[in-house]
Amino acid sequence: MNILMVCNGAYPDEIGGVHTYVYELAKHLGKLGHRLTILTRRTAPELPPEEKIDGIRYIRYEYHDTNDPVRWRYKLYFGARNRFDSLVTNEHFDVIHGHWPHSTAGVFDHPGSSEALKVYTLHAPFFEEERIEAALLRRDRPLTFREVVKRMWVPVSLYEKRRREQRVLKQSSLVFVLSRFMKRRAGDYFRVPQDKLEVIPGGVDTRRFRPVAGREAIREKLGIPVGRKLLLTVRRLVPRMGLKNIIAAMEIIKEREPRALLCIGGTGILYDELGEMIRELALSDVVRLLGFIPAGDLADYYRAADYFIMPTEFLEGFGLSTVEAMACGTPTLGTSVGATGEILGDIDEGLLFSGTTPKRMAEGILGHLANETPTHLRERVARYAHKIYSWETVAKWVEEALLSRMS
Repeated sequence: MNILMVCNGAYPDEIGGVHTYVYELAKHLGKLGHRLTILTRRTAPELPPEEKIDGIRYIRYEYHDTNDPVRWRYKLYFGARNRFDSLVTNEHFDVIHGHWPHSTAGVFDHPGSSEALKVYTLHAPFFEEERIEAALLRRDRPLTFREVVKRMWVPVSLYEKRRREQRVLKQSSLVFVLSRFMKRRAGDYFRVPQDKLEVIPGGVDTRRFRPVAGREAIREKLGIPVGRKLLLTVRRLVPRMGLKNIIAAMEIIKEREPRALLCIGGTGILYDELGEMIRELALSDVVRLLGFIPAGDLADYYRAADYFIMPTEFLEGFGLSTVEAMACGTPTLGTSVGATGEILGDIDEGLLFSGTTPKRMAEGILGHLANETPTHLRERVARYAHKIYSWETVAKWVEEALLSRMS
C-alpha cells in the first residue's frame, strides 16, 4: 500500500505523544513492505521541504507560527491542502491516514483524495482538551483584561474544533481509537458508527524501552541518590494532568516516608506555578522539576524509578509514557481516568488509586512504598508491555484493519 499520513507534527521534528505515534507507526508499516509518506508542518526554516528519515518520506508544507487562532486554522488547512495538490499530480495514494483535524480536512476535502481509503486516528477530542484546560485555568487564574478576551474566544474555538473533527470523522471509512474509553467518546461526542471504529492501542519501542541491569549505576549517572524511593512522572505541564495533586500528595507522603522523591519531567505553561507551589509547601527536598528530558535519557529515568506515576485528573486518551515505563520494568501507579484505568486494570487493580485527590494518591503510593518493589511485578509489567504494546504488534493490527477495508 502507498500510505499518506497527515499531521501537524511528527518526530523528530517535534516531541510528543502524537508525534511519536505517527513516526513509529509509519516506520513499522514501512518494515511490513508499505510505502509511507508523512505530510506535516515545516516547523523550522532549517528543515528541508522534503527528505527521507528511517525509510519514511517527509513532505513538509509551509507554516509559520502565529498567535492568531483564525490564521492558525487557515494555515494548517490550506498548507496541507496545497502541498497535497502538488503531490497527487503525479502520485496515487491507497490510504490517507489523518492525525489532526485541520490539516486532515484540507486533504480530505481535496478532490484528489476521493479514490483513497480515508482513515483517521482520534487520539483525543481536541475540543474537549481545550475545554478542560480553559475551565481549569479559569478556576486558577486571576481575572485580567487579557483573560476576559481569551474567554470570549473559547466558545467559538470549541465549536469550530468540534465541527471540524466531526466532519473529518464523517468522511473517514475507518476510525482508529487507542482505548475503549476513546471508543465511547467517539460515539458520545461525534456519533461515529460502531462498525467504523477499531480499538488499536499506541505502541512502545521495545528495543529502546526495556529492562537493564544496574539500576544503582543508572541513578548515579542521573544524579539520583541510591537510597531514595523514586517516583517519576513525565507529562506536559498543563492543568488536566493532575500535577498539582501529586505535589500536594507529597506533603502527606513526606511525613510517613521521608525517603520518597518525586521527579517531574516535562515542560508547559504550569512550570513556574508548580515551582512556586513546591517552594510554598517546603517540598524542595522531596520534589524536583526536571524540565525537558532528552530522548536519550528517558529510558534511564524510567528504569531508575521505583514507580511511575500517572496522576491525570481529566481526560487520558491513552498515555504513551505509561507503557514506556512498564516496558522498562517499572510499574505504573495511576488514577482511573480514561485509558489509564484500562491499561493498569488489565494487569492489576491494585495499581490504581482510589481517587484523584492528593489524599487518595498518597494512600495508594504509601501502600506500595511500604515494601521494596517486587521483582516479579517488574518482570510482569515488562512482559505485558512487550507482548501487547510493541510497535511490531500494533503495526500488524493496523495493516490488517486497512487491508480488510480495502478488500
